[in-house]
Amino acid sequence: MVKIGKHSDTELYKVWDYLAVIDSQIDECISVTERLLKMSLSPGQCQVVDMNVAVSEVVSLVAWEAENKRVSIRQKLDPAGPRVIATESEFRAVILNLVQNAFHAMQGGGQLDISTHRSNNEVTLVVEDTGVGILPEDRPHIFEPFFSRRADSVNGTGLGLSILRAVVDHYDGHVEVESRHGHGSRFTVIFPDADSQRET
Repeated sequence: MVKIGKHSDTELYKVWDYLAVIDSQIDECISVTERLLKMSLSPGQCQVVDMNVAVSEVVSLVAWEAENKRVSIRQKLDPAGPRVIATESEFRAVILNLVQNAFHAMQGGGQLDISTHRSNNEVTLVVEDTGVGILPEDRPHIFEPFFSRRADSVNGTGLGLSILRAVVDHYDGHVEVESRHGHGSRFTVIFPDADSQRET
């Protein structure tokens, strides 16, 4: 309980401002917790997942981390509303793994672009960063379990991209990687279009 004694009007206004900030942060913590619980749910049954909504939720989840790491995130989401048949938790995990992978590559801050697109019976998720890029000799191994070359020198599990690949393969998708060491990386994940699948 907050006790407010005898203070000037200016001091009281400051107190109320601080309380308003605390209140908004509590709401944000509750919101983040709810999104984390969504991520941790068991995969469940496949359904039609709105890619734009999933991207926005993941970006909201990592917003504080992005600010802390001085990473600016830009979203370019196709208004056509690309959709994929998958479980929500697994599709969010695909996005989150790519975003976290990008964060690890941008220790000095940088730019992260996330876009979605729907075209020719396919839907596409693109995650592009301005990080350190991937060494040519490491490229063939990045999707192998337990392979890790994090730019932040932290010993990661090396499972993030291998899990991502397994999920994408499970839903008949594929992953394309473009990267130059010192010039960032671009991951393109392509899935069958949910609406086209339902029409056949």
